Amino acid sequence: MKPFFSSIDNQTWTLLFKKQSTLRENQIIPEFAKGLELLGINEKEIPDLDLVNQKLRKLTGWSGEYVQGFVEAPQFFKMLSEKKFPIGSFIRDSKDLSYTPAPDVFHDLYGHLPFYTIPAYADFCRDFGCYALTQLSSIEKIEELQRFFWFTIEFGLIKTKNGPRIFGAGIASSFSECAYALSEKPQVLPFDLMKICNQDFRIDLIQDKLFILEDSNQLYTCLENLKKFQERKMENQLKLDHFFDNMWKDYCSLNPQAQKVFTTLTNVGEKVMNDHIAFRTFSHPRLTIDHLAEHFLKYGYVLVGNYKFKEKKLNAKHYEHPDSSRPKVFISELDLDQTSPFIKQVVQNMVSDFDLSKMNSEEFMYSGRPWSASYETYKKIALESEYAAWVYAHGFRPNHFTVYINHLKQLNDIKKLNAFLKEHGFPLNSSGGEIKGSEKELLEQSSTMANEISVSFNEGYFNIPACYYEFAKRYKKADGQLFQGFIAGSADKIFESTDQLSKI
Repeated sequence: MKPFFSSIDNQTWTLLFKKQSTLRENQIIPEFAKGLELLGINEKEIPDLDLVNQKLRKLTGWSGEYVQGFVEAPQFFKMLSEKKFPIGSFIRDSKDLSYTPAPDVFHDLYGHLPFYTIPAYADFCRDFGCYALTQLSSIEKIEELQRFFWFTIEFGLIKTKNGPRIFGAGIASSFSECAYALSEKPQVLPFDLMKICNQDFRIDLIQDKLFILEDSNQLYTCLENLKKFQERKMENQLKLDHFFDNMWKDYCSLNPQAQKVFTTLTNVGEKVMNDHIAFRTFSHPRLTIDHLAEHFLKYGYVLVGNYKFKEKKLNAKHYEHPDSSRPKVFISELDLDQTSPFIKQVVQNMVSDFDLSKMNSEEFMYSGRPWSASYETYKKIALESEYAAWVYAHGFRPNHFTVYINHLKQLNDIKKLNAFLKEHGFPLNSSGGEIKGSEKELLEQSSTMANEISVSFNEGYFNIPACYYEFAKRYKKADGQLFQGFIAGSADKIFESTDQLSKI
């Protein structure tokens, strides 16, 4: 239904149009101004959409269509595939010209339709809509395609011989976004499909991260690469799921208590999400953090943080995946330069005792101990470093998984969760207090104590601490984003979850 626009609405249109007209020549690609002219869109009043459509159909076969409110993804992509663009049937309040809670007639008719006079642009958007319709069964893929549309069609920049110019309708229809986008304030990144498809955004804030095209052909020819990227990503996700599943199974074989905790939480209606998975190693040149990290880097993980734990003589790094639902990976190593000659020699003997080529397989990350071990050596190592003794006895496998408390519905307070765990018979690590860290430090952690299991040594089987289950509650930083790092003082105490439960 064709909406009615009042004289006040038309005055608002005129004000918006005049504000943007001073920006078009030097900030927006020249094809935009040409598109306005071709469609007869001017400052006088909100144009008659039927007349605009007559002109646009002759140029590229596209048209605008009035809609009520937000258009959901299935309908939106269907409209694109049919060469239609949704047009908001209202105009923003004249008291705040810089903001509209939903796409209005100025954003859509003024901001978007002029771009659809460009044949290659129009064809790309139709093809994009057709492809998106085939992916509706995958929520994740649709979210990626929405991000792609946002950072190109809505908020894209492009390089020109005269410098960066605005290529996105969301910027072109907002004088505040225009000024900000071409200032030095936003982070402007090169066009990158993976980064774009994994970059979250908020519609209610000025965009502080933008992507810039080398030229328009980079966009018009990228659809096949976008399809391949999504196909490869899905394949990698299935492989990564399998990788994590195998690590979880190995972890639970050493720590049956973890599976019991997991089941206890799910039985009361909680959905358990992993905050991070932790691994231990040594700083020996053949066993470093970087060697282990290669198995995660190939799946898109990137290095985010470096840490030093002086008391425990450890170095550590943490890695994050572009998909924030994936757990962080935390890898620590004992600095051998700060250990006794005895431990240095033991580690050298360990390295000499197994085929290092096995490290090339991701199965190495849950393969356990590839060397023979003496219980007497284990006891001697433990007197100097419980950390080193754990790696010596258990080898390469997850040391702990971590429940992301923020994701829990009923037990999303760490004190409440700790009480729940103790009520169900799970002992907690009380070193430094049950709760490590604080809201002020932006991270609170607790953990179970590692249960003892029977481990095979040269001299026979002996009970020693295995793995523990950790719990992490994260808080927002000043910028409103959740803190994703780690606190050295807290980690020092968490490491003690694998200390001996009784004297050897």
